[in-house]
Amino acid sequence: MSGMGDGEQRMTSLDIAEVTGKQHKDVLKAIRNMEPAWESECGRKFAPTSVKVKMPQGGVRMIPAYSQTKTELLYAATKFNRTSSHIVVFFLELFCRIILPVHFFLLSLHMKSMSREQVGRLQGRSS
Repeated sequence: MSGMGDGEQRMTSLDIAEVTGKQHKDVLKAIRNMEPAWESECGRKFAPTSVKVKMPQGGVRMIPAYSQTKTELLYAATKFNRTSSHIVVFFLELFCRIILPVHFFLLSLHMKSMSREQVGRLQGRSS
């Protein structure tokens, strides 16, 4: 997985093909077939991109690919089952809206009970 400047980890369709042992053209076709359902679910299309590929005789060429986020990959992992995709999206929203804020709230309470020296050590500074 790699980042694309927005801080979110992504995986290209070429990576997916490598991991699954499928031909890249088949992965592209599967993603294209799944895209209308994703667009109706989330209001946007998958991110098209291009990837540099080394040629057997030393050259390099750009090939079309998709760059997908963890959420998009989880959606794909549901094997295009709409009910399963709703469950995945629900739990991701639950995690982002409830679990993470509670975690950071508890962390902030814990940090308030710490001495300045302890907080400084956590932040990589010495007091």
